[in-house]
Amino acid sequence: MMKTILSIVENAYFNETLDILESLNIVKGSGDDKKILINKFFKLKDKDDGRIWTVSNLDLEDIKNPIINCYGFDKNGNTENIQIDRSMFKDYERA
Repeated sequence: MMKTILSIVENAYFNETLDILESLNIVKGSGDDKKILINKFFKLKDKDDGRIWTVSNLDLEDIKNPIINCYGFDKNGNTENIQIDRSMFKDYERA
């Protein structure tokens, strides 16, 4: 019984995560056929400052808080790394 409840909770978080990722326009399909399209070198744009970030990986270790690891460049050409967690997804869009 406990495993079933845990499974339901995990599925709920996964579905919620998919919904959040859909807001970034990186999920294709519908229903059980949904697929996450984000991969290395995928580009995301910060809605506030317009900076473009390149995805280095998607961390789904904690399904409740997926993290998109990205890199970009400052005005001097130096590499910067950021982590975009689920609370920040609304601040980015597909570039």
